[in-house]
Amino acid sequence: EKWPFKCECDSLPTLMPISLTFSRPSIIGVTAYSDCASYLGFERWAVDPGFQRSTCDGGATWVAATFAAEHPNASYNGGTKDGWVDSSNAELRDLGLPQPVEKAAPLTTFISTFTTIFRPAESCGAWNVTSVQRQVRLSGFERGPGGGVACASKKCIELGRGGSEVLLSGSVVKTVMVRFASEAAYSVVALRSDDGGYEWRFIAVVLSFEKAETHEGATENSLTTLSDGVTLLCVMRVAGGDYGSGYRPYVMRTSPDGGYTWSNIPSINGVGSVLPSLWKGQLMHTGKAVTHAGSGTHSAIQPILLSGGRLNASNHDIYVWLNAEGDGLRWLPFSLSYWHNQLEPNASLHFTPAVNSSVAETMSYTSLVRTGPRSGFITYGFHRQGIRTFSMPFELSWEDRRH
Repeated sequence: EKWPFKCECDSLPTLMPISLTFSRPSIIGVTAYSDCASYLGFERWAVDPGFQRSTCDGGATWVAATFAAEHPNASYNGGTKDGWVDSSNAELRDLGLPQPVEKAAPLTTFISTFTTIFRPAESCGAWNVTSVQRQVRLSGFERGPGGGVACASKKCIELGRGGSEVLLSGSVVKTVMVRFASEAAYSVVALRSDDGGYEWRFIAVVLSFEKAETHEGATENSLTTLSDGVTLLCVMRVAGGDYGSGYRPYVMRTSPDGGYTWSNIPSINGVGSVLPSLWKGQLMHTGKAVTHAGSGTHSAIQPILLSGGRLNASNHDIYVWLNAEGDGLRWLPFSLSYWHNQLEPNASLHFTPAVNSSVAETMSYTSLVRTGPRSGFITYGFHRQGIRTFSMPFELSWEDRRH
């Protein structure tokens, strides 16, 4: 559970063991296959993607979600599957399912007439909901392959199951799945907003269908910054064993300039193949600030966690990987089914060896939600005795051995 690694801190070699500790899991509810993913939250509050269940204690317990104000257009905008976390303002934002301006492909611009903002209310499980009647605009897709998006359905532009990151400048980068007019399947692209989430511009292809080199293309993804506080890391699915696609490890790409350009970093063999989720913590102040050009000052070790799973045909387990240095290069695996069985007292709710051979016990879909600099929780599915979604809190800690 502890992984010693060397770090140059104040020019002194330091041996620092980092521990990842899991706590007893809780049942969120009996749900559908997909409801173990796309949870959004901050500090101690979080909610499921359909806004049915909510937590106010960091994922330890869950209650029915309620609204302190009438939710607008609930028939088609009733959750946060197309949303993002505005951590700077402690709120969740939904994009309002933008619709295309053009009547036929290739489509270049998508617009919705409002955005929905969710803020936690005083009562546990309650959320204040505000509908801002201001246009949300996604534009610039003519710069992509084929001159734009192939069609208007969610099969051609998927705003959910992607990542978002608020940069030090206050701008937001969101990575989404897009099917361009000239491509047979998905690419992952970067959108950027400099006005708090209303005007979104296509700025780059992170990984194209062609370069993914699978018939799935580049699909489910997650986004964070590395420990330097500047470089973006995007982790993407390219083949998760569905539809005879085989299994390929996640593809990882980084951007040093806020999402405008992307380059490969080595993919790690044995790191999963479906719906990655990223989390970044903050552990140790080095005592000496490190200044990065144009980004302010950074003085902490910021480890990264990655969750997902379904490594290959004989291992469909759920995993959490720890990248202690926060550079996206070395990943230490933790089997979630193992820790679930160790910490869940009800043996009838334990995983069995069948978790390795099929999707009968889990789809390996997860979410990582940050509740503090060192803490968070992971959500995951358990398919025995009905489809249940669990949350398991975790915490990172360290022992400073500098002398």
